[in-house]
Amino acid sequence: MKHVLLGLLLVGAGSMVGCSSTGDTSDTDGGEEVALKTVDETLEKQDDAATSGASQAGAATSEKLDSTTKAAYAGHPLDNPDSPLIRKVVYFDFDQSSLKEEDKVTLNAHASYLINNPAATMRLAGHADERGTREYNVALGERRGNAVQRYMTLKGVSSSQLNVVSYGEERPAQNGHDESSWSMNRRVELGYLKR
Repeated sequence: MKHVLLGLLLVGAGSMVGCSSTGDTSDTDGGEEVALKTVDETLEKQDDAATSGASQAGAATSEKLDSTTKAAYAGHPLDNPDSPLIRKVVYFDFDQSSLKEEDKVTLNAHASYLINNPAATMRLAGHADERGTREYNVALGERRGNAVQRYMTLKGVSSSQLNVVSYGEERPAQNGHDESSWSMNRRVELGYLKR
């Protein structure tokens, strides 16, 4: 398209220069250069304007789609796949009950939900991997559940909305006997009893 416009403008510029009444051909070459330069500048401005317009239109369309998508979810907030509330498990390092920073986003979202829904209650089910004695793992699962409860009550959740239970190693998420399975078993599951 750019080349077609350039050709048309050159033909027009050439005929205008050729119609010069002075008859001096030395000016014709300079006139063509000026005409070509002007044509190139005009085409560049048109390309920039078209690109800018397309970018703005694309951004507007993208924003419109994003707002439509976000507004389209009409289900329960706990089931929204785009919300941090969809995540209902926090994981722990080996033999640890301290919370990881990345889990605090999830816990903050659930704390906010519980504060805004005082009738809602949650079970905090602590789990451990298979290493260690049964008694030790039950105690470790409880410490993990208590760590989540303590964090959420510090955020303002009523302790009556949170119930801690420990299953120790008895309910593994993964049945393997390696680190990838054990890492999935060291967890607290956030289960709503009343929504």
